[in-house]
Amino acid sequence: MEVRPSGGHGYVPLRQTNQRTMRQGQQTDVGDYALHVQCAWRIVRRDLTLVGSRDQFDPESTSAGRRDRLLDEILEPPLVVEGIEASSSGLLVLRFLGEAHLEVLPDRRESLDEDVEHWRFFSPEDKTPHLVCRSSGFELE
Repeated sequence: MEVRPSGGHGYVPLRQTNQRTMRQGQQTDVGDYALHVQCAWRIVRRDLTLVGSRDQFDPESTSAGRRDRLLDEILEPPLVVEGIEASSSGLLVLRFLGEAHLEVLPDRRESLDEDVEHWRFFSPEDKTPHLVCRSSGFELE
């Protein structure tokens, strides 16, 4: 993944990959960074939700689900990350060039016996700690 500094910001294309690795016996493309999300999310442009985590079923498609089809449309050409914001509540916003942004919205509390993971940011190809957002707060893992 190419990171190009511009005006003090580092721009990172979303879903662009430059590496191939073996995962569970299959060759897969991976980028320098990954964001795994286990909570509600949506991609918004201006005040319109383009796709969200609950967009799943597509009655017009026999192969890809609605979410996959919408993501393919939105991510071609790849979105480029312009900035990142996070709050102590776990809300994460990735701002893209072109007025779109990804909102990651933690939507579960921890229960008495479970600390819920909302999202995780990491580099898949090295051993640096993962930044993990849990219902109990942030930690490096």
